[in-house]
Amino acid sequence: MNKPAFLKFLLLIVAFSGCLHAQNCDNLDFARGNYNGWTGKSWIYTVYPDWYTNTLPVTGTSNSRFAIMSDTAAYDKNTGNLLKIIPKGYKYVARLGNDASGCNRQSLNYKINVDQQNALLVWRFAVIMEDPTLKHTEETRPFFNISLKNNAGQSISTCTDYSVISSPELTGFHTFIPPGYIPNDSITQDPIVPIRWRDWTSVGINLSSYIGQEVTLELTTADCAQGGHYCYAYITAECLPLHIVVDYCKDDTIAVLSAPEGFISYKWLTPDNQIIETPTLRLKNPVEGQEYQCTFTSEMGCTATLKTKVYRFNPTIDFTGSQPDCDLNIVHFDNLSTVNDGDLTYEWDFGKGKTSTDRNPVFQFDTVGYHPVTLTIGNTYTKCTTTLTKYIESFSASAVKIAGDTTFCPGYGVVLKASGAAHYLWNTGDTTAVIEAKQQKVYSVTGYSPGRTCWSSPVNFRVKQEPDWLVSFSGAKVFCEGDSTVISVSGGKSYRWENGNTSEKNIIRAPGKYSVIATNARGCEKTAEINISMVPYPLSGISASVGMIDSKHNGVVFQSVNQPGIEYVWDFGDGNTATGNSVHHNFTVTGDQPQFQVVLKAVNENGCTTENSTIIETQPFIPNVFTPNNDGKNELFMAGFDMKVYDRQGIQVFTGNAGWDGKYNAKSLPPDTYFYVITYLDNQMATQVRKGYVMLLR
Repeated sequence: MNKPAFLKFLLLIVAFSGCLHAQNCDNLDFARGNYNGWTGKSWIYTVYPDWYTNTLPVTGTSNSRFAIMSDTAAYDKNTGNLLKIIPKGYKYVARLGNDASGCNRQSLNYKINVDQQNALLVWRFAVIMEDPTLKHTEETRPFFNISLKNNAGQSISTCTDYSVISSPELTGFHTFIPPGYIPNDSITQDPIVPIRWRDWTSVGINLSSYIGQEVTLELTTADCAQGGHYCYAYITAECLPLHIVVDYCKDDTIAVLSAPEGFISYKWLTPDNQIIETPTLRLKNPVEGQEYQCTFTSEMGCTATLKTKVYRFNPTIDFTGSQPDCDLNIVHFDNLSTVNDGDLTYEWDFGKGKTSTDRNPVFQFDTVGYHPVTLTIGNTYTKCTTTLTKYIESFSASAVKIAGDTTFCPGYGVVLKASGAAHYLWNTGDTTAVIEAKQQKVYSVTGYSPGRTCWSSPVNFRVKQEPDWLVSFSGAKVFCEGDSTVISVSGGKSYRWENGNTSEKNIIRAPGKYSVIATNARGCEKTAEINISMVPYPLSGISASVGMIDSKHNGVVFQSVNQPGIEYVWDFGDGNTATGNSVHHNFTVTGDQPQFQVVLKAVNENGCTTENSTIIETQPFIPNVFTPNNDGKNELFMAGFDMKVYDRQGIQVFTGNAGWDGKYNAKSLPPDTYFYVITYLDNQMATQVRKGYVMLLR
């Protein structure tokens, strides 16, 4: 078949849609979000030099007259929020000028080296300008201008220029009346005026007659020259190959022929001389090789005619990768893709956002191993694409490493992990990436590429065993029944007792064997055990030979249980102590101490103590003889006690508490036996009555 050279059709594996931008029209559509490639200029022009100052153009886009718009949901408030600032399908547009008046003028221009791939220039614009109602000549009104110029700065042709000056009647414009507008207001210095605005308009120009030359797209907005009214515009542009796109992919039953966008009218001429007016022509099961012609007209009246023939193409796609150097991780790709007619375009995807459009790229990967690499082939004359993904190996011998701890805990091992290769061989014979090292020695590994075509030198890694370390306990290992003991552990960095306690101290309340796992700073664990015993309290009890003493009968014998290994300590309550299970003690009885509390402590070898006590009561001493013979000794009987004394005949010879002097009615009685009744309060404040006899001697 005789097939046009400019038609390229590809096997459809992944459908792709969208315009392919020419290489030398980068950022013409502001897709980078900045003014790269564009040149901006701003200046002031006024007819009132007393109010404003005329200036020469200044290059730059840094002032408020230039702005990149990025809010795809925003509308322009000066159109009553009817104009969408960014048209559908775009992320950015540029705003040239602003809604602040002041005799401002500004321009943007972009230079294009025309070739076969960018001969179709399409620009899109929307313009907003105030319309002065009074005292403005046409030369002083706001205006907007688009022109295409050659190297000499001359306009290419009349159909490439577009210029509009604000006025009440503008073709293709809408009117917005701001709040507060008063028609024919001639009093206010700056009256509110109508706003004329044009919605997004697309214009396309055929530049095929300028291939090999440089043309400049220039756009200008200008406020009114009197300084009171503004003009600004939103713009974007793109350049495309000037051809008809034929989408007739493998397995398609309908061929879609698309003329270039940006024109206001299209007329197709079919092989059977039918005229069809539409930008896109859909053909069901077309005859391959038949020719179709399309004539299209731009907004400015420019026309162009293109012809194409319909073919279905089935390109083959394939590629390989090779690595000439085993230590650079660089892969050379050999593109084996072919098509039966025309040239191919290439889009390589190496992952992580790394791409290439070369036919046979060279790429250095960040890591070694198998990498998914995707190649998509296509061309500018169709939306059909073919995609192929392969896993390509890469390798760098110097990337082979061993990671792991250099020291392992006694009785355990350490995990070593090799990286940087697809296959491994350890000096232990292991072929896995991860091994467990349990010996103190040098381990080594050799790394291999996925296809084992490259390998590294052995990588060494020395492993040693952590020295043994001591875990010790402190605290009483024996405690008394019903009590507890606190055991502290040392030697580690952290601890875990079998009861879940993670403190270095543990309170033990029951006898038995207790274990703790101690972990040192390296993470090695060691288990230690301690036996804890509980002993009963010693037996004890007090028996006293007498429970009542007086100053003359003051000796008491105390006894307790005699249990071997027990120390018995007595405290008699009078400042005296003694040891032993059987003791004798003489108390010093005075009238100041009515009783003595005797305490016995029984202590075993572990310090467990049993305590008992008893009370020894005291009572007054009543003598059985007294001698009132004026020798100054023993002259009174029981002074200080309420007492009654009787003779043998029952005659009461004394009553009172001053003590009996052996007289009755002031006469000394003869020596004899007399009877007494003594009443007193004991230490419990109970009334005691003592009866007896006493012998009076002279």
